[in-house]
Amino acid sequence: MQVTNENYYSKEVRSKYLSATSIKEIIGTANSDKSGCPAAAKAKQNGWKSQFDKDDKALLIGSYVDAYYEGALEQFKENNPKIYNSKTGELKADYQHADIIIKYIERDSLFMQFMKGEKQKIYQTELFGLPIIAKLDFEQSDKIIDLKVMATMNPEYIKGLGYVPFIEAWGYDLQLGVYQKIIENITGIKKDCYIAVATKQKPPRKAIVKIPQEKLNDEIMWIASQLSVLEYYLTDNPQPHCGKCDYCLETQNITKETDYSDLSFKN
Repeated sequence: MQVTNENYYSKEVRSKYLSATSIKEIIGTANSDKSGCPAAAKAKQNGWKSQFDKDDKALLIGSYVDAYYEGALEQFKENNPKIYNSKTGELKADYQHADIIIKYIERDSLFMQFMKGEKQKIYQTELFGLPIIAKLDFEQSDKIIDLKVMATMNPEYIKGLGYVPFIEAWGYDLQLGVYQKIIENITGIKKDCYIAVATKQKPPRKAIVKIPQEKLNDEIMWIASQLSVLEYYLTDNPQPHCGKCDYCLETQNITKETDYSDLSFKN
């Protein structure tokens, strides 16, 4: 099967190939909580969404900015007519901050240097013998850049770890580590990895962050240690539940009584 822009996010492709996103969902990450959920990942692949998902306004603002720099804004407009005024064709008031973020990015010459290169290149290959696909925001001769539009760049709290940088909390180090390894396997070149981030704050904040190589290495070693889990995920067999994520809590029934002494522990 040839993976293209048209079928990249299709259920058929996702059932046959891993991606950096699915790997994060299945096994977690080395520098964060190491607590993925194969059952939840498979359910999301099949179209499951939590009934408690937050309003998608913030997500759509980020997606608008992504689409602008991908050169896919017209397709985005077709897919999301609800955010546009039907009479004027302009963004509704709740979404106009997306254009402000773009203006802040485009007046920053250093940031814009990282918005150049080959856009949205698709790789269809193997990682540790497992089929994988990747679509890179920007690839230059010596670097890989991923654009992120975040609520903030503040550290995130991870149970058992305390506060960690947002890049680790959201698994972007694993994502870029996967991209780097894929390109290195194909070309022999190890490219530096960067996150170009703009926030949804008013006014927006911006940063170009190079991910340390040791963080990328940590994630690749973590993936290598979990190959049996990833290989099993690609089968048609039922997937194990973590018992803690939203999917498990929303779909699983209790199987035994709770001992009174367990009530002293916070869930």
